[in-house]
Amino acid sequence: MMLILIILASLLPGILAVTQYFDNEKKEKEATKNEIELKTKIDSLNKNNSLLADQISSLSKDNVKLSNQLTETSLLLNSNVKGGKEVDIVAFKTSIDQLTISAKNNSHYPIYDIQVVILDYDAIMKCNNIVNAESVYIDRKCYMANMQIVPTFNMSPKNETQLPNKLPIKGELVNCAFQIKTRNGIILRQTIFKITPKKIEQSYRIYELVDEKLIFKEEKNPLKISEEYWNAHFYSQPYIYMQGME
Repeated sequence: MMLILIILASLLPGILAVTQYFDNEKKEKEATKNEIELKTKIDSLNKNNSLLADQISSLSKDNVKLSNQLTETSLLLNSNVKGGKEVDIVAFKTSIDQLTISAKNNSHYPIYDIQVVILDYDAIMKCNNIVNAESVYIDRKCYMANMQIVPTFNMSPKNETQLPNKLPIKGELVNCAFQIKTRNGIILRQTIFKITPKKIEQSYRIYELVDEKLIFKEEKNPLKISEEYWNAHFYSQPYIYMQGME
């Protein structure tokens, strides 16, 4: 019996060592397994984060695109509500002593509430007017006699509208002006028509009325009209009608 105890006592450290070995081996395997699982989870999270970042980037780009589209749509709606503003003027000789006038909308937008006043400058420049550096005081009676008001009308895009009013032909050159009001503002178009047997040519200057002042915007001068001629046949100041002038 004593011998068995002695043998067991000598084997016990070895048994404990083997048990400790297997226990350590099990713990290492569990640690490795946990490490692998943790790494797998981290890789999965990184992948998900990458996908999320891509989705956020894509959403951000979509938001920018949508914002740009909304801006463009807003501008388009605003343009459609206010309409275009470029009203072109052309003339046709319909009789030996009269011109027929047409308004043209060359833009891609409709033009609303067009109000045109036709001014016969060949006659207006002969009125009893007073001119200073800032304004022109015009004989009201003479001015009204040489002014034609066109009834308000609208124009669709790329459309031409013939005006009911006529301009008198008094010579080879016809000097006139068109005050054109739309929802976008008021312009004054000073125009010189040259009458030839085959065609009618024109030069013009466009002014915009801003804060009661005429601001020069554009000139087309294929007739090569001199500055002296413009100054002699047109006023470039806003008008103030003097009361009591006859």
